[in-house]
Amino acid sequence: MPPWKNKYLLYAIALSMSLHIMILYIPMFNTVFQICPLSLEEWLAVIKISLPVILLDELLKFIARRYIDLKNRFIIEYIMSHFIKQEKGQEIHCVL
Repeated sequence: MPPWKNKYLLYAIALSMSLHIMILYIPMFNTVFQICPLSLEEWLAVIKISLPVILLDELLKFIARRYIDLKNRFIIEYIMSHFIKQEKGQEIHCVL
């Protein structure tokens, strides 16, 4: 299911981001959590560090969808065809 179709996931992401921004940029929370706001330079460092991780994750998901899921689909279809034959009364001997 695409993330944009799951409204609860979107609410959770929005809430999480709002809380992070609140903790970073409201002075009272800076004191409570003993942190200071990030500068533009620090945000750029965060992006530079996290971008390769995101790209690698997306590449792995693409490979999984394109190749691994296809193999699993054939395995599931094979197993399900045996269950259908079994339901119709045909005797099946399966060694796993």
